[in-house]
Amino acid sequence: ASFKLNLLDINYSNMQILVIDLTDKDELMEIKLTEDLKILKSIEKREDNLVVAANKTDLLSEREIMKKIEKIRSVIGEEIPIIPTSANRGIGLKELASIITAEVRREIIS
Repeated sequence: ASFKLNLLDINYSNMQILVIDLTDKDELMEIKLTEDLKILKSIEKREDNLVVAANKTDLLSEREIMKKIEKIRSVIGEEIPIIPTSANRGIGLKELASIITAEVRREIIS
């Protein structure tokens, strides 16, 4: 029931933030991304309203982060923004908030 309620919430949202755990193994991360994109497409959500928060950057080296982002890009393509984040340390959250704020302003104006 909870999953269905989440889908209803997503269905009425103008923007989606897909939070990806960068500490997942590459294979698992790829499966999760692929399935998430399928679900969003099935409820007719467009990729231009999607942002990926690549989370847990504080647990990886810069090299590992770049490798994971390349893996994400290979699944989602070049158009969807990827914001490296760490919820624990607050890394990337201002940038994520700016994207959300810009979307809200765009919706208010249109």
